[in-house]
Amino acid sequence: MYKVDIIDDSQLFAISLANTLKSISNNFTFGKIWQNAPEFLMYMKSKNATLPDLVLIDYRMPFLRGSHLSYILERDFPEIKKIGISADAEPDWVSEFLASGCMGFVDKGVHPKELQVAIENVLNGGLHTNIYVDEKKVLRYKKNGLLLDLPFNLTDNEYLYIQLCQSPLTNDAIASVLGIGKESLHKRQQKLFKQFNVKSRAELVSFAIAKKIIWIFRLVH
Repeated sequence: MYKVDIIDDSQLFAISLANTLKSISNNFTFGKIWQNAPEFLMYMKSKNATLPDLVLIDYRMPFLRGSHLSYILERDFPEIKKIGISADAEPDWVSEFLASGCMGFVDKGVHPKELQVAIENVLNGGLHTNIYVDEKKVLRYKKNGLLLDLPFNLTDNEYLYIQLCQSPLTNDAIASVLGIGKESLHKRQQKLFKQFNVKSRAELVSFAIAKKIIWIFRLVH
């Protein structure tokens, strides 16, 4: 029996979606709801983690967007299959999901039957095509490899660290989320402080927002 987890900061929607998953198919089962990407990733990188077979990932979430989470999962847990979800089917958002390893996208107003088909298609190793997703687009992304918009010659973990500096997580917790050592994270932090002439995480976030390296999570686009 396949297990499907949900990562969505809207408890009302996530609970409704979980109840839908429990009722629409005997081919998979609902696993757990996670309220944000860091919470999910910290669990995934713990010793006793049980990996889901597939995750449904909301786009607009605090600290890390859905496409950021999809990127990290594709990089660190490529065996986990991914479908992006959102109430707003913005073309750029869909593209971000596909570029970061999702094999489907469904909007939150979709009929439960289509959701069932999407999950089963992706669990079986396929692509779920609809008005948002077509094979040519996905093949183009696969050819180009995993993509993140990385200005200022940042590495992926440096960029994601800046994103996570908006959160209340300690540096040790952020290291766990990113799957890197504490000393390695400290060196990256010092490099960023020197590169951008800042002295604290708060200053780093303010600089990054001003330069549009990141977007403040409450207003994420």
